[in-house]
Amino acid sequence: MTRSTTKRRSATLAAGCVAAVAGTLAAAAVAVAPASANVSGPVNLSPGFAGRYGVGCTYIISVTADIGGPVLFREQGIPFASVPVVNGTATTTWAPTASGLRTLSARQGATPPVTRTVNVGTGINLGFFCPVF
Repeated sequence: MTRSTTKRRSATLAAGCVAAVAGTLAAAAVAVAPASANVSGPVNLSPGFAGRYGVGCTYIISVTADIGGPVLFREQGIPFASVPVVNGTATTTWAPTASGLRTLSARQGATPPVTRTVNVGTGINLGFFCPVF
């Protein structure tokens, strides 16, 4: 083998290694691409006494969502829970922080949030029952 043949084989081998590494990195980038995230449907909220919600009471809140990332719940734009999606639903509890109209939202990833506005009064938590005035 001549020196020129050896150089060509070395250059070909080096180019092949670079191509193999580049291909492996591209495949890895595809493998770790973020899953699509989507919250859909209404913000579901357990019913309050007489259809109202109260400060001092606790309610179950949930949304339908894609598996692939946590869902961030907010009240008036302030986060109060970040929960995983289980069987297509993200569920947590919500305890209103103030009375009046309150906007609840749920968002997964960079998708637009779904929202629900509820009227919150003053609740009296009796443990088994939470009347709202």
